[in-house]
Amino acid sequence: MKILFVHLLNNFTGSPRVLANFLDEFAKDKKNEIHILTSKTDGFLSALEGVQFHWNGYKWHFNKIVLSFCLLISHIRQFIFVLFGHRYDCIYINTILPCGAAFAAKLRKMKIVYHIHEFYPIPHMMQKVCVRFARFCADEVIFVSEYLRACYSGVFTCKQTVVFNSVSRDFHNAAKNVLREENYIGKKFERRLIVLPCALKKYKGVFLFVEIAKKMPQFNFLLVVSNPKSESDAFFAMYNLPSNLKIQNEIRNMTEIYSAASLVMNLSIPHGVDKFIETFSMILIESFEFAVPVIAPCYGGPLEIVNNSENGFLLEVENIGEVCQKINFILSDFSRYKAFCDSALKRSMNFEVEKNVRQIKKIIFSLNTKGSNS
Repeated sequence: MKILFVHLLNNFTGSPRVLANFLDEFAKDKKNEIHILTSKTDGFLSALEGVQFHWNGYKWHFNKIVLSFCLLISHIRQFIFVLFGHRYDCIYINTILPCGAAFAAKLRKMKIVYHIHEFYPIPHMMQKVCVRFARFCADEVIFVSEYLRACYSGVFTCKQTVVFNSVSRDFHNAAKNVLREENYIGKKFERRLIVLPCALKKYKGVFLFVEIAKKMPQFNFLLVVSNPKSESDAFFAMYNLPSNLKIQNEIRNMTEIYSAASLVMNLSIPHGVDKFIETFSMILIESFEFAVPVIAPCYGGPLEIVNNSENGFLLEVENIGEVCQKINFILSDFSRYKAFCDSALKRSMNFEVEKNVRQIKKIIFSLNTKGSNS
């Protein structure tokens, strides 16, 4: 089976990581010919074996006008690539954005699967256009959570399936090895290290994290951002960071971070101008793999991942006082902390890569006759 996977920007964020996890397993079946159309940038999709790469013409830019032009050029390039290129049994669109490839595939009557990770409460014009194309083109849609499916209620008339994300097999095996270490939980408890992995965006709760660190000098705080050091230096240039807060940039192997962390946080802000509701949150299931309890917003995808008061807490993250209280609650007693860790590890079993791959394969192969007979 010949399949083209389309992803706009290859980087070290959630959606390319989810696609890379799946492709790493899917490409092992030599009966499948796997192609990917994505950007010429470094990211989770860069080092995949058994995959043929094609350039989509996209380059991210800070300037919104330039970025819009880059998006337009990429859509045109995608359209031409698919319309005049090889015939594929399936076109797999990762995220809502690559509409150029989807439209060309629709014209050629190829099977089109959309894997949607995101929702835009107040979409700009290009995002609205991409949603319209997805509605018109999709033969089947995969959502990463029930929350996200509800966000698109009434938009799609085709078959829709919720498939929870999973970690990669290598990540899972790395976690298993670390968990065998002597007194692993005890060392994490003593380390008192609280971690926030995120992109360097205000709506990701970066400044909330700084304020929490200031209020809790007895703990160590680590901000892990996907941006280069030059960008984080500029971002915090006018801000006094507390001595108990460190920043690490562009960490490609997060296993060392999770194995050291005592607690992991997701502080995405669901209210106000900067509101951002997580549709899933990979960092939560990655934390659970390493038996790390979490604190996350009580909205969106995290509600389907975290068992509140068992493997973490779901909170109004802008209530810094309550967040600090829960941190103290988890990390003030070892027996209580170990119970949270054990629950986190048990919960990780619900997000196994084998289940994820099996579900997506079933979707891809279910309508194979459409692509091969057209």
